[in-house]
Amino acid sequence: MLDEDAVARLAKEELFEAMDDIDADYENLVQTLRSVLEETLPFLSSEVRHAIETMPRGKAPGKDGISVELLQACGPPLYRALARRYTRYLAECTVPTAWKQSSTVLLFKKGDKEDLASYRPITLLPVLYKVFTRCIPACIRRTLEEARPVEQAGFRRNFSTLDHIATCRCLIESSREHRLPLAMTLIDYKKAFDSVEPVKVWEALEEQGVERIYVDVLRECYSDCTTVFHPFYNDVVVAVQKSVRQGDPILSKLFSACLEHVIRRCNWSNFGVNIDGVSLNHLRFDDIVLITDSPEHASEMLHRLDEGGSHCGLTINTSKTKLM
Repeated sequence: MLDEDAVARLAKEELFEAMDDIDADYENLVQTLRSVLEETLPFLSSEVRHAIETMPRGKAPGKDGISVELLQACGPPLYRALARRYTRYLAECTVPTAWKQSSTVLLFKKGDKEDLASYRPITLLPVLYKVFTRCIPACIRRTLEEARPVEQAGFRRNFSTLDHIATCRCLIESSREHRLPLAMTLIDYKKAFDSVEPVKVWEALEEQGVERIYVDVLRECYSDCTTVFHPFYNDVVVAVQKSVRQGDPILSKLFSACLEHVIRRCNWSNFGVNIDGVSLNHLRFDDIVLITDSPEHASEMLHRLDEGGSHCGLTINTSKTKLM
């Protein structure tokens, strides 16, 4: 027979041993889940195939001379090899040095041909790099889509500028019909893609929930980049310290994330027009339309947007910004 003290001691030992087993099992489960979540998901050969086969033909190759047509002619063996190599780059957070070298050509837009501002710089990137950055959006698209509000119609599936144009027309017609005040400010950024700060882009991606491994590999792609100009007879090598790379397939996703980062900090909750109990204060694609009920409110919204954008390198083009 056990006395009361012995029973109590035995129960205590059994209980704590059981709790220790539970704690050990829990710690093992946590470690297992953590290792699974941190494991790099490999790129699939089907993803590489889709990226290559949907690339437009007839485009100029990068400095390595490899064209889209050449990759498309190689077929499945190349797709499998690239999938393995891209997975390795992602896991090790490193990319070939050749991917950081590019050529830049200037395309004339309009205006004075002797004015450099009349030209658009286009970067000729290595095609293998462009395939890589075409595969990444498939991994982060859902995360970015969840971070986008309905006001953002740019660079999204099943959205179009026509949606926002229809919304603006309805607002104008409704304000005229009911004699309600309406102020719409049409904003254009001055060389937005050429001036945005890459550091702010990485901050925006992390803020919007993109996994660190994708942010790190994109940051690596944009570090220590150089481009070559051919203004006359000699090549001019320029270090790219600012802006995202024109011609990069992931460019639109990066700029859209940065723009979302700016607008989140504008605090426009007290501005806008009421539509069925919901306040609408802006619409955006790559340009922005500010919507409010008075010029004074429009001025305050514009000031906040300009202040927030300046921290990311964005400058409002006053010659193309109009109040309606």
